[in-house]
Amino acid sequence: MAKIADVKVWRSEKGECRIYVHTVDGREGCRYMTGNNFHQPKTNDGQLTNEEWAEARKLALVDNRWTNYGTQQPVVRKNQRAQECATCGEMVAAGKGRLYSWFNDEEDRDEWLVEHLDKSICDAVISDRKAAQARMDAFKGAVQALRDLFRNVDCSAGEHVLTGVRMLDSQSIYGGGDWFVVEPDDVWFVVNNGMDGDDWLRNNVRTGGAGGIGRKLPRTDELVAALEATQAQLVALKAEGRMQQYNSGR
Repeated sequence: MAKIADVKVWRSEKGECRIYVHTVDGREGCRYMTGNNFHQPKTNDGQLTNEEWAEARKLALVDNRWTNYGTQQPVVRKNQRAQECATCGEMVAAGKGRLYSWFNDEEDRDEWLVEHLDKSICDAVISDRKAAQARMDAFKGAVQALRDLFRNVDCSAGEHVLTGVRMLDSQSIYGGGDWFVVEPDDVWFVVNNGMDGDDWLRNNVRTGGAGGIGRKLPRTDELVAALEATQAQLVALKAEGRMQQYNSGR
């Protein structure tokens, strides 16, 4: 196997893409990425061995994209308009991104994509997104843990009017949602039960609508602290813009 001298990415104005590879002993190979009238896409031609093609891939393939290598210096094309980054999804201002062509195997065509020239921007965006998702997951887990405390509690008979502090309130005008109410002696978990098709006869808490199904536990400092901490998580998520309107899913 001969040493690879250079790799050149060639593109035509009509979108055809070829990869030319030269070895130090003067041999040449061509890979037809998009194909043409005489060659199928992703087929090789020329004098290179399979081992030499594999070596060319190691030297010139960056992030699964062919780039120029060796005597052929890579040319960075910048985006002329704002466009979404293919790596992190954030917008890339005009002139701040690297424009490159990517062959879409599924649609059998070239696509022009953009990514940030400064890779640290993508890294920071992806890291922030993962951290935000972790905070969201922690909040949802905390809410579910609070709901589970009331799962096996019997409904209190009668019709109750609750005037305490409401927390984690997702009540909707359509009769859905749920919330917690901290009363002087008890903590209630109320599931709104006023949607069309709900059995309103089960309701034991007034809601201003058809009513809701309420269950209560004795008030404890630990339970109130857990509610306050979870409410604080909700406030923080809203401040971040991650959750404009709290929806319990019901």
